[in-house]
Amino acid sequence: MTATIISWFLANVFAFVTNKLWVFHSKSSSRFAYWTEFLRFMLFRLFALGIDISFMYLLREWMQLGNGLAKVLTQILVGIANYLFSKFLVFRRVS
Repeated sequence: MTATIISWFLANVFAFVTNKLWVFHSKSSSRFAYWTEFLRFMLFRLFALGIDISFMYLLREWMQLGNGLAKVLTQILVGIANYLFSKFLVFRRVS
């Protein structure tokens, strides 16, 4: 369990840096802005984890889909959600 939490955190720190620098080209005007962006990113990633777990449960238990198909469908949904969260709620451009 501890290793899973650590790996999730480190993977999302890596995702934050790569999204900030190369995907959304976000520039922070201050340390406060940087850490606010980072916290928003992590909160939305936690929310996406909740979506992942919820939809896996829904697809496996209620819809009786197999593990593989349920995971593929869920990852597509979570990937789209993460992109939209990042584009519109985390790395939004302020004029």
